[in-house]
Amino acid sequence: MQHTPGLKAALKRGALIAAANWPLVIVGFVADSSVKLLLAVPIAGGAFLVALLLDTPLTDLLRGDVRGIVTSIVAALMASPTALAAFIASTTLVFVMGSMLQFIVVAVTLVGIYYQLRSSQSANAFTQLGALVDEWQGERLIRKRMALGSHP
Repeated sequence: MQHTPGLKAALKRGALIAAANWPLVIVGFVADSSVKLLLAVPIAGGAFLVALLLDTPLTDLLRGDVRGIVTSIVAALMASPTALAAFIASTTLVFVMGSMLQFIVVAVTLVGIYYQLRSSQSANAFTQLGALVDEWQGERLIRKRMALGSHP
């Protein structure tokens, strides 16, 4: 009777795989953080653009509550269609390119995990093959083959 591994063995194997892939987790974290940081650049640039358009210091623009700040910045951008188009284009470009970068990093990470699991499974197959050969050459099966008359 063959014994199938239980939940404890599956959890141990999963923890081992996760621990072995810590560099891939860090790369994914760095890619995600980079996208968020890159997205902050055009937003900060938009705030500076509005400060230049309104000819007011940036500190005066950023006073008050968040709703007031956003309202004043959006109103200033709506007053200048060129500035609004540049702001939307730069934000969209950074968002799309950052998302593509993150997708590529995740895809490469998944391919790396796939190859690692495949090599682990092939190593496990060799171990199982060795166990089967040992069992085949074991005393119990030799006696049974001799009883059947098929042992050389």
